[in-house]
Amino acid sequence: MSSVQEARTAGRFAYVTLVTSDGYVDGALVLLHSLRRTLTGHNILCLATPSTLSPQSLLRLHEHFDGVIKTDLQLSDDHRGLSVLGRPDLRSTLTKIQLWDPALFGAWDALCYLDADTLVRQSIDDVFDRFYSWRESMADWNDGGLVAASPDTGWPDCFNSGVLVVAPGYQCHRQLIQRAATTGASFDGKIPCYFVRVCTSPMLSRAMSAGLQP
Repeated sequence: MSSVQEARTAGRFAYVTLVTSDGYVDGALVLLHSLRRTLTGHNILCLATPSTLSPQSLLRLHEHFDGVIKTDLQLSDDHRGLSVLGRPDLRSTLTKIQLWDPALFGAWDALCYLDADTLVRQSIDDVFDRFYSWRESMADWNDGGLVAASPDTGWPDCFNSGVLVVAPGYQCHRQLIQRAATTGASFDGKIPCYFVRVCTSPMLSRAMSAGLQP
Protein backbone atom coordinates (compact mmCIF):
# COMPACT_ATOMS: atom_id res chain seq x y z
CA MET A 1 0.00 0.00 0.00
CA SER A 2 1.40 3.42 -0.98
CA SER A 3 1.77 6.23 1.54
CA VAL A 4 -1.09 8.08 -0.16
CA GLN A 5 -3.37 5.06 0.20
CA GLU A 6 -2.32 4.72 3.83
CA ALA A 7 -3.17 8.37 4.40
CA ARG A 8 -6.62 7.82 2.97
CA THR A 9 -7.32 5.00 5.39
CA ALA A 10 -5.44 6.12 8.50
CA GLY A 11 -5.00 9.88 8.17
CA ARG A 12 -6.26 12.12 10.92
CA PHE A 13 -7.94 15.08 9.27
CA ALA A 14 -10.13 17.95 10.45
CA TYR A 15 -11.89 21.05 9.20
CA VAL A 16 -11.21 24.26 11.12
CA THR A 17 -12.63 27.77 11.12
CA LEU A 18 -11.59 30.84 13.10
CA VAL A 19 -13.85 32.97 15.31
CA THR A 20 -12.35 36.10 16.87
CA SER A 21 -15.50 38.15 17.47
CA ASP A 22 -19.15 37.62 18.31
CA GLY A 23 -20.09 38.82 14.84
CA TYR A 24 -18.52 35.75 13.22
CA VAL A 25 -20.34 33.14 15.32
CA ASP A 26 -23.43 32.89 13.12
CA GLY A 27 -21.33 32.52 9.97
CA ALA A 28 -19.21 29.83 11.61
CA LEU A 29 -22.32 27.87 12.56
CA VAL A 30 -23.70 28.13 9.01
CA LEU A 31 -20.36 26.83 7.70
CA LEU A 32 -20.50 24.00 10.23
CA HIS A 33 -24.00 23.04 9.09
CA SER A 34 -22.95 23.10 5.42
CA LEU A 35 -20.04 20.75 6.17
CA ARG A 36 -22.27 18.37 8.12
CA ARG A 37 -24.67 18.20 5.19
CA THR A 38 -21.87 16.67 3.11
CA LEU A 39 -21.76 13.76 5.59
CA THR A 40 -18.05 14.23 6.19
CA GLY A 41 -16.55 11.84 8.70
CA HIS A 42 -13.88 14.31 9.78
CA ASN A 43 -13.90 16.47 12.90
CA ILE A 44 -15.11 20.04 12.49
CA LEU A 45 -13.26 22.36 14.86
CA CYS A 46 -13.37 26.00 15.82
CA LEU A 47 -10.24 28.00 16.66
CA ALA A 48 -11.52 30.67 19.06
CA THR A 49 -10.09 33.60 21.02
CA PRO A 50 -11.88 33.72 24.41
CA SER A 51 -10.53 37.20 25.19
CA THR A 52 -12.62 38.69 22.36
CA LEU A 53 -15.74 36.53 22.66
CA SER A 54 -18.68 36.73 25.02
CA PRO A 55 -19.49 33.75 27.28
CA GLN A 56 -22.68 33.24 25.28
CA SER A 57 -20.75 32.99 22.01
CA LEU A 58 -18.28 30.51 23.47
CA LEU A 59 -21.16 28.41 24.77
CA ARG A 60 -22.79 28.31 21.32
CA LEU A 61 -19.52 27.20 19.73
CA HIS A 62 -19.00 24.47 22.33
CA GLU A 63 -22.57 23.23 21.82
CA HIS A 64 -22.19 22.70 18.08
CA PHE A 65 -18.58 22.10 17.04
CA ASP A 66 -16.78 18.80 17.57
CA GLY A 67 -14.14 20.76 19.44
CA VAL A 68 -13.25 24.35 20.32
CA ILE A 69 -9.52 25.10 20.35
CA LYS A 70 -8.75 28.20 22.42
CA THR A 71 -5.85 30.51 21.66
CA ASP A 72 -4.64 34.07 22.15
CA LEU A 73 -5.54 36.74 19.62
CA GLN A 74 -2.71 37.67 17.23
CA LEU A 75 -3.03 41.15 15.72
CA SER A 76 -1.24 42.57 12.69
CA ASP A 77 0.31 46.02 12.94
CA ASP A 78 0.04 46.54 9.17
CA HIS A 79 -2.41 49.42 9.60
CA ARG A 80 -1.49 51.07 6.30
CA GLY A 81 -1.92 47.95 4.18
CA LEU A 82 -5.23 47.05 5.77
CA SER A 83 -6.41 50.65 5.40
CA VAL A 84 -5.68 50.51 1.66
CA LEU A 85 -7.79 47.36 1.49
CA GLY A 86 -10.53 48.99 3.54
CA ARG A 87 -10.46 45.96 5.85
CA PRO A 88 -9.11 46.91 9.28
CA ASP A 89 -11.01 43.90 10.64
CA LEU A 90 -8.42 41.65 8.99
CA ARG A 91 -5.88 42.48 11.71
CA SER A 92 -6.95 39.34 13.55
CA THR A 93 -6.21 37.01 10.61
CA LEU A 94 -2.66 36.71 11.93
CA THR A 95 -4.19 34.32 14.48
CA LYS A 96 -4.31 31.75 11.66
CA ILE A 97 -0.62 31.11 12.35
CA GLN A 98 -1.84 28.93 15.23
CA LEU A 99 -3.10 26.39 12.69
CA TRP A 100 0.50 25.16 12.44
CA ASP A 101 0.94 24.79 16.21
CA PRO A 102 1.19 21.08 17.13
CA ALA A 103 0.45 22.00 20.74
CA LEU A 104 -3.05 22.88 19.52
CA PHE A 105 -3.49 20.66 16.46
CA GLY A 106 -0.94 17.88 16.89
CA ALA A 107 -3.73 15.28 16.99
CA TRP A 108 -4.33 15.83 13.26
CA ASP A 109 -2.08 15.14 10.28
CA ALA A 110 -3.67 17.81 8.11
CA LEU A 111 -6.26 20.56 8.49
CA CYS A 112 -8.57 22.16 5.97
CA TYR A 113 -9.11 25.72 7.13
CA LEU A 114 -12.21 27.61 5.97
CA ASP A 115 -13.07 31.22 6.76
CA ALA A 116 -16.31 31.66 8.71
CA ASP A 117 -17.88 33.45 5.73
CA THR A 118 -17.48 30.51 3.33
CA LEU A 119 -20.12 27.91 2.54
CA VAL A 120 -19.56 24.29 1.45
CA ARG A 121 -21.97 23.10 -1.23
CA GLN A 122 -20.71 19.54 -1.73
CA SER A 123 -18.11 17.22 -0.26
CA ILE A 124 -14.53 18.48 -0.40
CA ASP A 125 -13.02 15.62 1.63
CA ASP A 126 -10.79 14.67 -1.31
CA VAL A 127 -8.62 17.76 -0.75
CA PHE A 128 -6.85 15.77 1.95
CA ASP A 129 -5.95 13.04 -0.57
CA ARG A 130 -4.69 15.68 -3.00
CA PHE A 131 -2.62 17.30 -0.28
CA TYR A 132 -0.95 14.00 0.61
CA SER A 133 -0.30 13.20 -3.06
CA TRP A 134 1.51 16.52 -3.39
CA ARG A 135 3.31 16.15 -0.07
CA GLU A 136 4.82 12.83 -1.15
CA SER A 137 7.26 14.58 -3.46
CA MET A 138 8.30 17.29 -0.98
CA ALA A 139 11.31 16.98 1.29
CA ASP A 140 10.35 19.63 3.84
CA TRP A 141 6.90 18.54 4.97
CA ASN A 142 8.04 17.10 8.30
CA ASP A 143 8.34 20.57 9.82
CA GLY A 144 4.84 21.44 8.64
CA GLY A 145 6.24 23.87 6.09
CA LEU A 146 3.59 23.11 3.50
CA VAL A 147 0.36 24.80 2.52
CA ALA A 148 -2.14 24.14 -0.27
CA ALA A 149 -4.00 27.26 -1.33
CA SER A 150 -5.34 29.32 -4.21
CA PRO A 151 -3.74 32.55 -5.47
CA ASP A 152 -5.18 35.82 -4.24
CA THR A 153 -7.16 37.76 -6.84
CA GLY A 154 -5.49 41.06 -5.98
CA TRP A 155 -1.94 39.79 -5.48
CA PRO A 156 -1.54 36.53 -7.48
CA ASP A 157 1.99 36.03 -6.13
CA CYS A 158 0.42 35.55 -2.68
CA PHE A 159 -2.13 32.99 -1.64
CA ASN A 160 -5.57 33.74 -0.28
CA SER A 161 -5.89 32.58 3.32
CA GLY A 162 -9.65 32.05 3.24
CA VAL A 163 -9.28 28.38 2.28
CA LEU A 164 -6.13 26.45 3.20
CA VAL A 165 -4.94 22.90 3.70
CA VAL A 166 -2.02 22.80 6.15
CA ALA A 167 0.11 20.32 8.10
CA PRO A 168 0.99 21.39 11.67
CA GLY A 169 4.70 21.42 12.58
CA TYR A 170 6.83 22.87 15.38
CA GLN A 171 9.58 24.36 13.24
CA CYS A 172 7.17 25.95 10.78
CA HIS A 173 5.04 27.40 13.56
CA ARG A 174 8.05 28.84 15.37
CA GLN A 175 9.35 30.53 12.22
CA LEU A 176 5.92 31.91 11.36
CA ILE A 177 5.70 33.44 14.84
CA GLN A 178 9.10 35.07 14.27
CA ARG A 179 8.01 36.45 10.91
CA ALA A 180 4.77 37.75 12.40
CA ALA A 181 6.79 39.75 14.93
CA THR A 182 8.33 41.88 12.17
CA THR A 183 6.95 45.34 11.50
CA GLY A 184 4.07 45.45 9.06
CA ALA A 185 3.46 41.72 9.07
CA SER A 186 0.04 40.41 8.11
CA PHE A 187 -1.07 36.89 7.28
CA ASP A 188 -1.94 37.63 3.65
CA GLY A 189 1.10 39.88 3.26
CA LYS A 190 4.44 38.61 4.53
CA ILE A 191 3.40 35.20 5.81
CA PRO A 192 2.90 33.54 2.37
CA CYS A 193 6.51 34.47 1.52
CA TYR A 194 7.65 31.95 4.14
CA PHE A 195 6.44 29.05 2.07
CA VAL A 196 8.85 28.16 -0.72
CA ARG A 197 6.38 25.95 -2.53
CA VAL A 198 2.70 26.80 -2.69
CA CYS A 199 0.40 24.29 -4.33
CA THR A 200 -1.86 26.19 -6.74
CA SER A 201 -2.52 23.40 -9.20
CA PRO A 202 -5.63 23.73 -11.40
CA MET A 203 -6.79 20.33 -10.10
CA LEU A 204 -6.80 21.49 -6.48
CA SER A 205 -8.32 24.85 -7.36
CA ARG A 206 -11.15 23.19 -9.28
CA ALA A 207 -11.80 20.74 -6.47
CA MET A 208 -12.07 23.51 -3.91
CA SER A 209 -14.08 25.93 -6.05
CA ALA A 210 -16.57 23.22 -6.98
CA GLY A 211 -17.49 22.65 -3.37
CA LEU A 212 -17.12 26.13 -1.92
CA GLN A 213 -19.09 29.32 -2.09
CA PRO A 214 -17.81 32.59 -0.58
